[in-house]
Amino acid sequence: MHVVRDNGTSSAMRDADCAVQVLHAQPAEKAREVGTLSVDGAPAQHEDILSLVRHRACEAGANAVLIKSTDKKQVDGVRVDHVEAVALVLGTPAPPADPAPVPKTITVTPDGPAVPKIITVDPGPSR
Repeated sequence: MHVVRDNGTSSAMRDADCAVQVLHAQPAEKAREVGTLSVDGAPAQHEDILSLVRHRACEAGANAVLIKSTDKKQVDGVRVDHVEAVALVLGTPAPPADPAPVPKTITVTPDGPAVPKIITVDPGPSR
């Protein structure tokens, strides 16, 4: 099996046991490609090949895999099933969790000979 990851992704790798939807046509919803998969296996192992494709797509951070082609070919004189697929992330990714706001420091310099005061403003939890 040959797996090529898209290095431009920011998605974290997912647990290899996650659910991955298998598609045979381009999805109607927005999708982002996170890798390509190329798998060869014995014709009697077609379900195992698809299971491996789903597993590898999941590891790449995908929640779907688009099967581009399935065909038969000869590898070292042996006839095998060949699957080309694309690992996809369907939908719009959830926004990252909002980190706790950082207190802001403001320096106030009054008119005249007084010493500057530093005031820390804590914005409290964001809503």
